[in-house]
Amino acid sequence: MKKTLILFVAICLVLSGVVFVYFQSNGPKIVQDSVTLSKSVDGKGKPVDPVTSFTTKDKSIYVSAKFKTFFRKSATVKWYKEETTAENRIKVDDGIKISKAHYAYSKLELPEGLTAGKYAVSIYYADSDVSERTLYFEIK
Repeated sequence: MKKTLILFVAICLVLSGVVFVYFQSNGPKIVQDSVTLSKSVDGKGKPVDPVTSFTTKDKSIYVSAKFKTFFRKSATVKWYKEETTAENRIKVDDGIKISKAHYAYSKLELPEGLTAGKYAVSIYYADSDVSERTLYFEIK
């Protein structure tokens, strides 16, 4: 009876581990509604005073996302002017480390300054070719 109980508990623990790993490695990696634009981030990559509109006077724009993956890897962020096509890409940040607080962020700061227009930013997990989330915003 005792051996059966121990075996049952061991099997349950192994199955729980398998289910945990499965859900961590499949499905969306970003916490829903956590992708945020802001004018600054804290030391953990969390946005400080999130905003939804920007002007040409703003020096930089940050995008921050909270990842729900237990196995922290890296993120890639791609910034676009107008449409999300390769020829409209203005910046790519590869290999962004995901912090212990599970945040990753990227900063858009152009030497010629931010010009008025429509922009987009896409966030990718690790080496994935599929965007986890794309945000569209406008600079006025």
